[in-house]
Amino acid sequence: VQDGETGFLMEDRAADAITTELRGIVSDGSGSDLEEISARGRELIEREYSFEAAQSRYRELLSSLP
Repeated sequence: VQDGETGFLMEDRAADAITTELRGIVSDGSGSDLEEISARGRELIEREYSFEAAQSRYRELLSSLP
């Protein structure tokens, strides 16, 4: 997670911080910031952690072995 870009990082069990962050997200009423962050998070996951990405990394690793 890239804080504020693809999600939000919080201290463990920090209810006040979570509440503050959520209030900031919904304060404009449109939810557009949340939609953008969600889209960037999904894009990151699909790009970096998809089956195809893992397969590509394994191929690179295996081709580098003697």
